[in-house]
Amino acid sequence: MGHGSSGLRRIVREAAKFGAVGGAGLLVNLLVFNLVRHVTDLPVVRASVIATVVAIIFNYIGFRYFTYRDRDKSGRTKELTLFLLFSVVGLVIENGILYTATYAFGWDSPLQSN
Repeated sequence: MGHGSSGLRRIVREAAKFGAVGGAGLLVNLLVFNLVRHVTDLPVVRASVIATVVAIIFNYIGFRYFTYRDRDKSGRTKELTLFLLFSVVGLVIENGILYTATYAFGWDSPLQSN
């Protein structure tokens, strides 16, 4: 096999790791959200913000130390800044939709909130 196939294998392996961390982050988000909803009286959006922040932290650690552990560590400040910027955008979108579904449409059952 030539040099190109080893590069393709590296990309496929990295994509699989990225997907695994992202999928695990989604599960963390859902688990924390449902745990917070069941053990506290917090409103649905606050519970979701807490769950999303926990998932963001989980994802950063997973990406930094599992998916991209071989990458150059010199640009961590820029990397973290960009990661947090995009994560905050995702948090606003996710919780904006949840807010609208809950308070504008009245969709507040456990299934609808998830």
